[in-house]
Amino acid sequence: MNKTLENFRANKEIKGIFSLIVKDKKGNVIEEYEDRNLIVDKARYNMAQLISVAANNYYIDSIAFGVGTNDANVADLGLTSPINFAFDSIEYPDNNSVAFNWSLGLSDANGIAITEFGLMSHNGDLFARKVRAAINKTSDFTITGTWKIIF
Repeated sequence: MNKTLENFRANKEIKGIFSLIVKDKKGNVIEEYEDRNLIVDKARYNMAQLISVAANNYYIDSIAFGVGTNDANVADLGLTSPINFAFDSIEYPDNNSVAFNWSLGLSDANGIAITEFGLMSHNGDLFARKVRAAINKTSDFTITGTWKIIF
C-alpha cells in the first residue's frame, strides 16, 4: 500500500455523509441531495464508550506486547508473539476520548524485547498498533502507560 493512502486512512477524520432523494408519486426524481454532516461531541463520547465497555465482543479489553519490527500499517491484524494484559483502568478525559491505563510490573514480561504494542478487542481483533525501539524487559523495572484514543 502506498504511504499517501495509508496516512490518509490512518488519520482520517470521523465524518458523515447525508443523502436523500425526493420522488413524486410516479417515481420521478424531484430532488437529490448529498452533503457532509457534522459529527457532534456526544457521538464521539458514545463511540468512546462503545469501544471500552463490555457491551459487545468488539470492546477493547487488553493491551498486547509483541516482538515484531515491521512498521505499523493500517492493514495490520495482530502482533508477533503477543502477550496480553488487562488494563489497570479506563478513563474518559473529555467528551471525545477514552484513555486505557496499563502497566507491566516487576514480574511481568521479563526476558522479552518489547518492540510493539497493540490495543486488542475482546474478540481478538487488533484495534491499534505502535512499533518502537526495543525495551528489554527485566525484573529491574516496571513500565506504565496510557493509550488514548481521540474521536
